[in-house]
Amino acid sequence: MRRLLRSLVPLTLVSLAASLVIAGCPTASAAPTASADPAAGTVVSVAPLPTSVWSIPGADASTQKRIIYRTRGPRGTSGLSSGAIFLPTTPPPPGGYPVLSWAHGTVGIGNQCAPTLHGPVYRDRDNNYLSHWLRLGYAVVASDYYGLGTYGLDGTGHHPYADAQVPGYNVVDMVRAAHRLMPSVISTRWAAIGQSQGGQASVAAAHVAQTYAPELRFVGSVSTGLTGYFDRAAPLVLQAAPHAALPVPIEDATAYVVFTIAGLQAAHPELGIEKYLTPLGKKLVARADTACDDEMNAQLAHVQISSLFARSPASDPRVATAFAAMQHIPTAGFSKPLFIGEGYLDDTAIYPVTASLVNDMRHSGADVQFNGYWTGHDGTMAASLPDSTPFLAARFAAVR
Repeated sequence: MRRLLRSLVPLTLVSLAASLVIAGCPTASAAPTASADPAAGTVVSVAPLPTSVWSIPGADASTQKRIIYRTRGPRGTSGLSSGAIFLPTTPPPPGGYPVLSWAHGTVGIGNQCAPTLHGPVYRDRDNNYLSHWLRLGYAVVASDYYGLGTYGLDGTGHHPYADAQVPGYNVVDMVRAAHRLMPSVISTRWAAIGQSQGGQASVAAAHVAQTYAPELRFVGSVSTGLTGYFDRAAPLVLQAAPHAALPVPIEDATAYVVFTIAGLQAAHPELGIEKYLTPLGKKLVARADTACDDEMNAQLAHVQISSLFARSPASDPRVATAFAAMQHIPTAGFSKPLFIGEGYLDDTAIYPVTASLVNDMRHSGADVQFNGYWTGHDGTMAASLPDSTPFLAARFAAVR
């Protein structure tokens, strides 16, 4: 995924980024609605989370848990997500620990790829980042997202990868579930934090937090490696898909495209996206159900994107509409401040594209702190800590 946009230069996404920066062109955002499922956030099961699966320095290993809880799925459906609860080693303050709801980056779409079953894909990167917050006295709750670790349970479908909205609801409901499970330990004051796919999820969570879960006290969000405005790129990507010919192996870009196709298939089976795929494309989309991000990256290192498509999905306008709706990141309707950190050298989340997104957010009245760092996609999390740490401290201090 980290080389996606650089690899898609033949699809003119870089020129699209430039036009976005020049044009600005804010888009409307649908108003968030209150939770339609009164059971959202209900805890279905609780079990210890083995440290052999996931262990974070600074977390109290004796109290870490894996839970399954009810949450929102694609197109307003109800289903299940699993997630983890990590507590600091210090005693909780009166009212409970302030909470950070962590939204992870791409791990794959297979059931077994859930971080609470597989561990984090980028283990050192994620654990070092989360350890920082735990040592400061924050509880960390971490959703696996709908369909990761819960596919097939109580009607839960596949993880709708590339849907920016569903993980946002899952992040909110993870806080609900943790607080209901441990009301004297986990407070209702919370913030969303996320990287890459999770950067989208944390922004989506910030957009709906106060109307979807008004019983919680949301303070703000931190997003790093935020990939934005893929919704505007959708027509270009879909039209060029069968013709993309890259001069070099595209490594993890192909895996990202395969996950995206599978996500669109999961959220919109009525579109029959498989009819646009070659036999190889169909085989790889099916393979994504049984291989996680790191394994798919290795297997597809020498597979070209063009070999996935038999013809362009752009022939059906419903596909572009559905893809754009899934990828849409709101630019209006935020009630609390947002922090967005982006690497100048990031070749997944291109800085000018994110700068355009932030400009549109600010134009629509959002309070956004936007910082750039001389690092790439994976380095932005750590590089942003000197800025995001006081940002969150101030946000929590403002909501008592």
